[in-house]
Amino acid sequence: MIRLLPFGLLVCSILFIKCSKDEVPEGDTIYECKNLPYITDTASRAASKTLKGHVLFSWKNNENSWNYSIVPNLNITPAQKNVSISNTFSGEECLKNNLNYFAEGEEFIWCAQGNLVTVEGKTINLAYPPDDIVVDLKEFCTQIKVELTLE
Repeated sequence: MIRLLPFGLLVCSILFIKCSKDEVPEGDTIYECKNLPYITDTASRAASKTLKGHVLFSWKNNENSWNYSIVPNLNITPAQKNVSISNTFSGEECLKNNLNYFAEGEEFIWCAQGNLVTVEGKTINLAYPPDDIVVDLKEFCTQIKVELTLE
């Protein structure tokens, strides 16, 4: 019985270390401001809205600002499986710039709860930014006539 105690402590220690490594980091890197890869005409606004709309994801980065990703809402693959470096950018101004390219009436569902794994295998902890940023972005969407719905 006494010989099993050290073995049990070793097993518990290994499990504790393993569980600690699986935690989702609090922040993420900052991404450059860029147009989304599937926006074909960057000179003007789209003429018609998409059939199923888009999903907006948000999470905090290491600089206490916010990262965003916009992906099409498709039946083929769940939106959260399409978040990648190519459709991720940082900052509200960049988000507003990208939103400006979508047609009037375009629908966005803002998902910011739970975790997701990017195409590159990075786990991110989704969250909404502070209320003042959320209110500002909702007002902006009203001005440009797109619909933003929080999950």
